[in-house]
Amino acid sequence: MTVIALRSDIPLPRPRVTLGYPWQTMEVGQSFPFASHVKPESAWTYTWAANRTYAPKKFQCRKHEGEMRCWRVA
Repeated sequence: MTVIALRSDIPLPRPRVTLGYPWQTMEVGQSFPFASHVKPESAWTYTWAANRTYAPKKFQCRKHEGEMRCWRVA
C-alpha cells in the first residue's frame, strides 16, 4: 500500500480567473467589453467562473452594440 504524505503548510494559490479582466475592482453598474476575439460562449464561461470565484459579487454578460460586455450587477 502506498502512503501519501499530507501537508497543511502550503496555502491554496489564488484563482487565475481574471484573464486581465477587472472582476475584483468593479463596482455595481460598471461594465467592460470582452476582447473582440472572445466568443460569446467563452465570455459566458468566464462570467460564470467569476461569479463562483468572487461571490457574493454577481456578474452578467450580454451582447451590446455588437460586442460582448460584462456588468457587475450585485
